[in-house]
Amino acid sequence: MIAHKLKDLISRGILLFCLFWACHTYANINAIDFQKVHNPTNLNSSIAFLKENLGLYDHWTQNWTYRIPKAAAIKNLSDLYDGLDQIPQKNIEEYLLLGDIAHYIYNMESEPYYQKALDNYQKAIQLNPNDYRPYWFLANHYALSDQSTLAIKTYQKVFEYSEAKKSPYFWFDYSAACFTSGMRSTGLFALQQSYKLQPSEHILALYDKLSTTVKVPNPDSTIGLKEEWTLIGRQNNKISFLNRIVGIKVTIDSTWGFGPGEFKNGIGYMTFKPNTIISKVNNQGIDYSLLVLAQVPKQGQSLSDFLSIYLAQYTDRKPADITLKYKNSVAFEIRKPDIYQNIGGGHMYAIGVERDEPDYPGMDLENVQRITDKDPGKVRYYNINSQYTRLKGKIYYLILLDSCEYIHDESLAVFKDFLENGLFIE
Repeated sequence: MIAHKLKDLISRGILLFCLFWACHTYANINAIDFQKVHNPTNLNSSIAFLKENLGLYDHWTQNWTYRIPKAAAIKNLSDLYDGLDQIPQKNIEEYLLLGDIAHYIYNMESEPYYQKALDNYQKAIQLNPNDYRPYWFLANHYALSDQSTLAIKTYQKVFEYSEAKKSPYFWFDYSAACFTSGMRSTGLFALQQSYKLQPSEHILALYDKLSTTVKVPNPDSTIGLKEEWTLIGRQNNKISFLNRIVGIKVTIDSTWGFGPGEFKNGIGYMTFKPNTIISKVNNQGIDYSLLVLAQVPKQGQSLSDFLSIYLAQYTDRKPADITLKYKNSVAFEIRKPDIYQNIGGGHMYAIGVERDEPDYPGMDLENVQRITDKDPGKVRYYNINSQYTRLKGKIYYLILLDSCEYIHDESLAVFKDFLENGLFIE
């Protein structure tokens, strides 16, 4: 099993992803040009110590069992920090190095160095805002300080610089941050990019190991709700759900009702009950519902064939004037006066969407999922459990508004907003 550790150290926590730290040759310190570091000659041995012992302090260690005492490591690095800090008119390489040294000392539970690392990385940014490395180093510092949201947000800034994508060290650090933020698909992608730029047996073995935690679902199997649907976030009055198996993410008002269905016979679905609308016609509250259904198409089945199965009973349907953000999609307006007769008859809309399997399933669905410790001050061990990925091949989707004439305009407005802002299909 792949183990994690999480510990809160009073005001901060360090999230450990052990396998990544076995590869010290990929540490971001390797992106610093030491030829441009104007250190006094008396610090040469300390710099050699720094490079040779990264495995001691490039992460937090619960039980220090190394040959070199922790106090000795802290003193060596703090003396090096103080010596380099005396350099007048520092350049960007020197600020990055000071930031990394402070980061390493912080990993050895010396709290004041957390801020010193931040200060040096920020000074590097101010000195040369066109260099991507300070943002990268800062993001890595956040990631290893249990600040997942800040880490990923800062990493996104790095992607504005094309040069960053050429660095295997950057991709490696980004991969580790993604895994510790619950972004597994993105983490695997980043690790793959790192390997492409600088092939390594360790990276390949790590990628293969982590890939085994991703399961490809069998379309003929039955998958329970807990494995199919994941609550991924609550923010303000919104909640978000993720279904990796059929490749969708939904964000709805927290006051809505919802009913997820288990994946069975190649079909996954979720129903939604938005807030009751007071009709302007009869001044009464009227309920309506939404449906999102995904299905693996049968051999030779077209999107039109798929829709006809579910819409056969609705003979009065015509193309609807609804803007859709997916190519290979269709929209229908449906009237059925023989239902809901006391509230004007049925007035519904149906959307059909055809989506091919993306190159990297799951990436576009992922958000930061902060891992919290239920027992602050204690170490908690946990595993990366197996996780389903998207079904192979093409998937068809039916998105349905089941409403009536009396609340047509209001319910259609909610439906359009859901299509635009509440539903994402990868």
